[in-house]
Amino acid sequence: MDILPKDMMLIFIKIIIISILCDHYIIQCTDTEYHLNEHNPLLGRHPENLEQNVYKVKKDPLEINGDTFFGVTKLLQKLENELETQAKEENDQIIDGVNKLVNKMMQRNVQPETTDKVHNSTIENTTSHPLLLNEKTVRNMKNPERSEFNRNKTVMKIPKNDSIVHLGTSMERESSGEGNPSTVGGEVDTTTVVNQELFHTNTISENSDNISNPLKQGSKSIHVQPTRNKITPSYTHQRDAQKRGIEWFSRRIPRIFSDLQIKSQDNSSLCNLQYILYQTSLKNLNVWAVKMYDASDTTPRGFMVGNSYQLGHFDECIAIREPSHGISGKHCLIETRLKFNKSHHPTDQNQDEAIWNIFDPVDISEHRLPKDSLHLSLCIPSGCTFRDLEQSLRIVVERQHTDVKEWISFRVTPDMCFAENERKISQQLIITCVVFVGFALIVIAVTVFHLLTYEPDIKSLPFFRSALLSFSMVHNFQKLFSGSNEELRFLHGLKFISMCLIIMGHRLFYYFQSPVLDMQNMLQKFLEYDYILVHFNIVDTFLTITGFLTFHTLYTKIKKHGITLIPNAILYRWLRLVPVYAAIIAVLAIIIPNFGNGPVFKLKISREALRCQQNWWTNILFISNYVNTHQSCLIQSWYLSVDFQMFLIGLLLLYVISKNENLGIRLLYACFGMSVVIPFIVTLKGRHWGILKLTTRVLADPIASKYFNEVYSKTHNRASCYFLGMMTSHLCFKLKEKKFQFTTKQLFLNSIVIYILMEGSSFYQWLFYIPDRPYYPLENALYAAINRVMWSAGICAIITEFYITGFGFISPILNHPMYVPLSRLSYCALLIHTQVQLLTIAATRVPEYLTYKKMFWEVGGDIFVTYTTATILYLFVEAPIGNLVDLFLKKERTRTKS
Repeated sequence: MDILPKDMMLIFIKIIIISILCDHYIIQCTDTEYHLNEHNPLLGRHPENLEQNVYKVKKDPLEINGDTFFGVTKLLQKLENELETQAKEENDQIIDGVNKLVNKMMQRNVQPETTDKVHNSTIENTTSHPLLLNEKTVRNMKNPERSEFNRNKTVMKIPKNDSIVHLGTSMERESSGEGNPSTVGGEVDTTTVVNQELFHTNTISENSDNISNPLKQGSKSIHVQPTRNKITPSYTHQRDAQKRGIEWFSRRIPRIFSDLQIKSQDNSSLCNLQYILYQTSLKNLNVWAVKMYDASDTTPRGFMVGNSYQLGHFDECIAIREPSHGISGKHCLIETRLKFNKSHHPTDQNQDEAIWNIFDPVDISEHRLPKDSLHLSLCIPSGCTFRDLEQSLRIVVERQHTDVKEWISFRVTPDMCFAENERKISQQLIITCVVFVGFALIVIAVTVFHLLTYEPDIKSLPFFRSALLSFSMVHNFQKLFSGSNEELRFLHGLKFISMCLIIMGHRLFYYFQSPVLDMQNMLQKFLEYDYILVHFNIVDTFLTITGFLTFHTLYTKIKKHGITLIPNAILYRWLRLVPVYAAIIAVLAIIIPNFGNGPVFKLKISREALRCQQNWWTNILFISNYVNTHQSCLIQSWYLSVDFQMFLIGLLLLYVISKNENLGIRLLYACFGMSVVIPFIVTLKGRHWGILKLTTRVLADPIASKYFNEVYSKTHNRASCYFLGMMTSHLCFKLKEKKFQFTTKQLFLNSIVIYILMEGSSFYQWLFYIPDRPYYPLENALYAAINRVMWSAGICAIITEFYITGFGFISPILNHPMYVPLSRLSYCALLIHTQVQLLTIAATRVPEYLTYKKMFWEVGGDIFVTYTTATILYLFVEAPIGNLVDLFLKKERTRTKS
């Protein structure tokens, strides 16, 4: 039926009355500091965990129980009674009109936004406000005393001296309320609004013993008892920051990227056009644009446990092609730096741990995983450069609130972006590939020739034919498996086992440079109680063995040929080491960067390649441990430099010993004593640690470590191991002359002493990893002086017992013939294994979850691939050039004699 004019007039009069009353109420509330964050639990979805975050406000007479709206409710109830006689659809129209009016009036007071769902929360109907009319509100108006707002009240007191945590500012409430004009009877009305999706202060925890849970299951409302508070002078500024929103950064960052508009900073029409086409195509849901969006990942996940790489889908991105406009995908990593200041972010003292305490930058706490940076991935059109992306991100950040600009920044470098169409074939790459392919063809051709004209002994052939057959893989393969000195065969087994342990240790290094899903858990597993952690003295085994072999093989020759042998020995060693060394450097500097891809491939490979391109000459001159040490090419290059430098010193000592044995041996012992004192002085004076502490910063880039450059890689700090090896060789000569033999009892006791020496010196390192343990200069200096000596002394004892008597049931194990070829491949394996490991982490597509089982499985793969590749390198490079060097030096010696 039609609405009569009189009825219509009555309706408008009552609506005007409602408006006046609500306006009057709003005016009364203007002095109230009623604040809801950008997620309002009254006007949207409810937060999921009501106990998680509690935000305190100054006061608000509006209690969330329906009593405050009693006047409005009474009028609405009367209006409903008068309209009951009208048709249902007319009733619905009027109710909708009143709903819109009330909603509009409420927006004049607060501007709500969407919130999350609350379990057992104050408001059950998440699609409407308590003021808005619906079937339930109509029922409550009829029976106010049965309303859920009045039926269920939960009283919660706000603790004194509490605070609000937000980005950039803080609000502290003091306990005193004297002199505050807003206090009534020394108390201030407050209302607590709970929101879980904002920041994660955990002010009220479900399992907290200090603060009771104010929201039990079944509660429908929150009523806060008034407390006494005093507002700080900076409240206005803090209130503004509060209105801006208290929010965890992983929710803010995706919105920053949603506002991103990539524009070329050099007025490149290609980038601007391609990005506009991308946005338009994405709105139209074109497949290529959706793939580009789908391949990106700008939401941090697992950040609290150390997952700092969000790699997206690299292969999906670079495979994108849009031929009509020449668009292809470019995958970019974006380094996001977080600049949290703990002093500006106080937290509730009842918390177990302040959230800001885990955001220390890298250089603040060496025992903590740095969480001040992460890498996000974005797939963009290939026409846009890394500069376009970086500048566009800076512009977006500048548009954010001040607090956001203070704690976040973005960085993009050329090594962080990859596109298939950006690959360039350089002249260096062509020359290097031609040299390698040519060398390989020569080896293959000579091998075929050797098979057709088989010569069992090429040494008896003419010089030219012997030189040609030096490239034969048949001859070199036989040489690899040929027999060795029976007295020293045990050294082959010792070298191979030590090499495997070194490969395992370097695999641990590279784990910490790769994207890991749970880095925090990995740190606890591998660094707190890890056996490998305290056994990085294994590399000293090689220095000890090298010192032993230098004395053993060259002493009699120098004694026979005199000083003339020294230049030839130096040249021979340099020519044997450099070819393989140069080949590995060329592969890393030129070839690897152009063959391979992945989201972190350029980021990981380019740094190492650049170091080799700039400092290759320090490597082949074996001075990389003293020149440009912070940019050394190959992490293991320091060892080769130390080994070669000690070889020069060892030759001079051998010459003195060959001329005057007593004087020479005394000089050798004096050098050993100096090599023990020097690390003590260096450590004490420089206040260094006694070991290379494998902190997160060192593991991320050991070459850039101060201790690595100033102490760890220096020859004068490692010479003691080499001198001990030479002293052991001299001792073995003397014992052999006296035909001394160890008894079984002596071997058993020596084994116990060896174990105590080696393991005791290693396990003591754990003391240096105890967090907050004081630094004792004398302790560190003493340990730096004797640590390597004790380990090398154990190795020397093993060598002596094996050389003189044997070591019981262990002798057949280390003397097995299978170790002979594996030991001869040790030099190639030492150079290759780090490249194998570097390539595996550079090709990573997704963060890995690491366990001990997986580590041993991957170490097994490293060993297999390393020695397989080392065999190829030996047959194609090391053995052929070594044969040529032997032939030329032999011919030179023959000419000299004649």
